[in-house]
Parts: sequence; structure tokens; C-alpha cells
Amino acid sequence: MSKLKLTFRQKQIILILIDNFKNPKRIKDISNELNVSSRTIMRELHLIEEFFDEREILFVKKSGVGIFLDGEYEKINKLREEMSLEYPLTKYSKNDRVICILENILHSETKSTLFLNKFKISYSTFSKDLDYIKSKILTKFDLKLLTKKGLGIYIEGSEDKLRELSSYLFYEKFSGRNLYLIFQNYSLNLYDDFGGLLEEHLKIINQVVEETFLLFNIKLSHKAYSSLMVHLIVTLHRMKDSYNCEFPLSKINEFKKDIEFNISKMILNKLDEKFEIEVKDGDICYISMHLKANNICGDNYEYSDDFNFDRLDRIKISGDIICEVQKILGISLIDSRDLIKNLSLHLGPAINRLFMNMNIRNSFLGMMKTEYKEIFDATKKACLVLENVISREVPDSEVGYITMHIVAAYERKLQLKFKYRVLIYSEGERGVTSFLYNKITKEFPNVVIVNTIDSFDELRNSYDENIDFIISTSDIKDNMNYIKVGVDLSISDILIINDKIKEIFKLKSKAIKNVENKNKSLDIDVINYLGNMIKFIEENFKVNKIDTYGSIQNVIRDFVYKTLSYNRDEIFHEILRKEMISSSYVKELGIIILHTISKFSKDIYIGSYILSKDIPIYNGNLNIIFYFIIPEELNTKVLRKVIGELTSNLVKDDTFIDILKKQDILIIREYIRNILSIYYVEELKGIIEKFENGIIKER
Repeated sequence: MSKLKLTFRQKQIILILIDNFKNPKRIKDISNELNVSSRTIMRELHLIEEFFDEREILFVKKSGVGIFLDGEYEKINKLREEMSLEYPLTKYSKNDRVICILENILHSETKSTLFLNKFKISYSTFSKDLDYIKSKILTKFDLKLLTKKGLGIYIEGSEDKLRELSSYLFYEKFSGRNLYLIFQNYSLNLYDDFGGLLEEHLKIINQVVEETFLLFNIKLSHKAYSSLMVHLIVTLHRMKDSYNCEFPLSKINEFKKDIEFNISKMILNKLDEKFEIEVKDGDICYISMHLKANNICGDNYEYSDDFNFDRLDRIKISGDIICEVQKILGISLIDSRDLIKNLSLHLGPAINRLFMNMNIRNSFLGMMKTEYKEIFDATKKACLVLENVISREVPDSEVGYITMHIVAAYERKLQLKFKYRVLIYSEGERGVTSFLYNKITKEFPNVVIVNTIDSFDELRNSYDENIDFIISTSDIKDNMNYIKVGVDLSISDILIINDKIKEIFKLKSKAIKNVENKNKSLDIDVINYLGNMIKFIEENFKVNKIDTYGSIQNVIRDFVYKTLSYNRDEIFHEILRKEMISSSYVKELGIIILHTISKFSKDIYIGSYILSKDIPIYNGNLNIIFYFIIPEELNTKVLRKVIGELTSNLVKDDTFIDILKKQDILIIREYIRNILSIYYVEELKGIIEKFENGIIKER
């Protein structure tokens, strides 16, 4: 495999870098893990770098950050397999020991002598491992490490937290591998020791999951599918050993209202038939909790972005977080394409996880804290906005994911917003400047190389206010904005250039914001369109009575047939599917909001029906229908916000319900006019405020 002869320690360092692919490791951390000095690790790095060069894998050394591997995942995975064959290690690393200890004591009491003999370590080292397990891992899951005389070490805590720990170990054990492909291809050589799981068992689980989500017409992303499979495998393993989750009855009843509970119940009941396990409501709630926390149903429902009455709050929180980050970093991000939309979508499941006290595994956290430390620190401070709203601390793992959204927008602006005018300087080396020109042009398409220079006098004459910075192979004594790189332009040099571009980007962002403030204009089109939409809704709102009975399907069908004269069956199925996935029935008010953005409707319909007779549904009584149907081609953000304001008032204002029940269209339209007039004034204030702050025509 290799021309190089590796020592045992070198093999250990290589495996640590492979296991932490793309995540920097400090020399100090590696030395602590291997129980040697930092100087010893430093002496090994030259040969290790040569080892990776042979395989065309980038070995990156970044000052103040650490060392890590970069490149193609396939190469890393192939190297991992080759290393396990050619360089099998009998000595366990600290991480190996920790995982092994946790796997054993998670299921039963285990004596310390088992680990001392297995790992060939002293009791002092084993004691340090236990301290690490208690302080760094178990505290995250609200679990305790206990010792029982004569029996050994074991873990105590609630079943749902024990399953969370088991899922964590699952991910740690197979870190860096593509779980989606493993599950799809039934690669069970990895799972022979995981609860006796066999290939045919995984096929059954996979089939049940696919059939269930097909029935609910929900498509799973690779990430959502893998997450669900991990938690199902853990759940089956625990249930086979008669470990069942216990949730308070009030919590179970709360879960039963959600579509996630119905999906989880169907999956576990089908698995019960195959594996003969006893399914309880607590186990269903556990799987349901993870469906909800990962927003699996919400992300896949095609209208999830529209008319979600919590969504406006999440948009505001997202905007406030971004504004705080802008203030701290002094950069402009609020106008970045899709940033608020993507962040607000992320906040839904994130808030669910925080309320359910769920730990989330973030494999990118180390990278966010090191490579993007400034943005991470700013985001962490900005997350106080979210903490003040939900009265809960936001852990670093969640901050890391929010940082990723902000970093993505930041990098996108970095690449697309500006061009960076650069001089390349290498004294007396014309060949070097030509090499650098080609390399930099390829790596940085947003860099414009104004000139390549090999004479200092020429450099002094060429450097002016239009040059953003100089890339030089040597130190420059004059007061010029430059960075120094090597003649071969290594990976670390590329990172230095990237850091410089980020620095210049901040300066350009501030400058462009000042220019925008001098050249701002009101978005009159949006103001006019908003006023027209409000007038249209007021004038076209309908009220009537309806005779219907029986199930929710009958209610929707009778409503559609009374309201529309065309494409009734198609629109019926659109509304029914929306209702089945997420009902808009408000039990306390006896009202249901039936709505859709329709592929088959030609006109906008909005109004209400009073039922001739109350109908019992969802453990309550239905007596009023509020509805709106919007054709896809007329679906705009402004229209959605106007109707969202109207429906929000409907739910929070009992007077509105009482007026609808009176069926007096003139009074109803006057009431709607008052609601939307107040909304129009507030929106107008917001548009003017954006104008004053230099945000131009935000649509």
C-alpha cells in the first residue's frame, strides 16, 4: 500500500485525522489522547504529511486552528478501509475506550476489571476515562454514572435519555460513513454486534419505513431517513430487551394530536407484527418526537411555507438574529438571498428540540468554532434573542447549525458581491508570478489580477487606491496592504488569501451600505399592490350557511362542491391532504380553516360558512368553516401575509367569530376593513423604516 514504513504512533495519528476528516485537531489534543508530548507529535508530522501526499489527500496545517485532512470523501473512506487491513491496531485510543465502556455499561452492570484487561491500561487511566464520560458525555443526556459494590459500573436515567445516548454511540461508532448508503445496501457487517441485528431485519425495517411514508405522500431526505433508521434500530434493540419509554399522560395526549404520532404508530405496529415486541404509547411518542424535531413532515408538505401561523414569529426571530450578527461583525447580510427563509425553516425544528430538551449531534461544530470562530461567537451572542423568546438556553450544537446558515450567506456574498483587484509580486521571479497567476485565478474566480510584477519599483508605481491588496512571496517594508504566500501556493496559503478576502469584504460591505443610504427609494409598487389586495379581500369575502354531516372528509367535500363549480375533485384532494397532514381545527372556537394554494383553481375564494348543525370531530364540535383558496399563479408573499393577518385575528379575537356567526355581510366586511387597515398602516411603517435604513425594494 505504501512505500513508507509507519511506526505505531504514526498510524495512530493518521487514524485520528481520518476519523476527524475536515475537523481540525489541535496538536495538544492529539498529544493528550495519545499520552505523549506535543513535541513528539510535531516530530511525526513531516512523515505523515508525506504519507498523505502519496495518496493525493490534502494535509492542512493552520496556525491557531490545528491540523486536518481535506479532499474527497471517497478517498478518505477507501484509505480508512485500507488502514484497517494493512495497519490493524490492537491498542485502543481514548475515544475507542470511551465508546466501548459506554456500550457495555449502557446495557448492564460491568466490572472495571473487564476494561482493565481488555485495554491493557492502568486503573488511573481507566479512572480518567470515567471522569471524562461523566463530565463530557453523560451530563449532556441528564444521566448518572453509578457503581454498585460487587456488580460494577452502570448508567442510571430515564429510558428516553438512555436511547438518546445509544443513538449518540451509534453515530460515533460509524462516524464518517454514509449511513444512507449503508441502510439502503443492508451493509450489516457494521451491525453484527448491535443487538443481534441481521440483514433480513434491516430489510424489514427499511420496507416498513418506505411503505408508511409512501402512504402519507411524504418524501424523506437522505438525512431524515438515516436519522429515523438510527432511532428505530435503537428503539427495537431496547424494546426487545423489555425497555419501554414512559411519558406523562398529558404529554402522550399532546403527541396524539400530531401527524407524527400517527406515522410513528403505524411504523411500530407493523414492526410489532414482524418482531413480536410490545409497543406502548411511550415508544410511539419517542419516535414521534424525533420526526417532529427533524421537521420531517413539515419539510415535505408542499404548502408548509404558507399559512403557518407560527412562521411569522420565526421569521421575526431570524431577522433579529441576523441583525445582531450584522451589528457585531459590521457586515450586511439581511439582503442575502434566502437567508431569512432558510433560517426560519431551521428554527421550527430547532425550537421543538429545545422545548423537548433533546440533544442534537452536530458533526460540523468543531469546524464552525475554529474556521469560522468570529461568526460563531457573534451568532452565539445573537442567539440571546431566541433565548429571551423561549426562556431556554441555546446549546453550542444548535448555535453551530444557525452559524452554518449565516456562514453560507456570508460566503455566497463573498463570492458574488464584489470583485477583488489584486497585484502579484515576486522579486526577480517572472516564472513564479505566472504560476501564481494561474493558480489564484483557478482558486478565486472573484479575484481580478491587475498585474504580475517582479520588480519593487514597478510594484510601487502600480499600487494605488484601486488595488485591494497585494499577494507577495516576500516581505514588503513599505506601507502596503499585502499578504505573504509561498511560491508553491499551499493549502495554508489559499486559506490566508481567503481570510484576506473576508477582511476586504467587510470593508466593501460598509462602503456599499453608505452608498445605498444616499441612493434609496421607496418601493411604491409593493405599497400599491398591498392596498389592492386588502381592498380585493374586503370586497370579495363571502358568507353563507352549509348543510353537512359525518366525517371531516364529508365536510371538506360538501364545502368544495358548494363553493366551486369546476375541478371539484382535484381541489377536494388538495385540501383533504393538507388537513390529514396538519389540521387547522381550533377546538376551543369550534372553527376549522380550510385552505390550499391550488394547481386547479382559476380564482381566489375567501369567506366563511356557518354549519346548520354542529358536527363532532377531533374530540370537539365544529360549527364554522373559514376558507381561502388561492391559484398557484396568484400566490405572492404579500397576499399570503394579508390573509395570514386576517386568520391570525380570527383565532385570537372572539369578536370576529361572533360577527361571522351573525351572517351580516356589511358588518363583516367593515370589521375586516378595520383589521386590515391597521395592518396596512403597520406594514407601511415597516416599508418606510427599511427606506430610512437603506434597504432598497426588498421583495
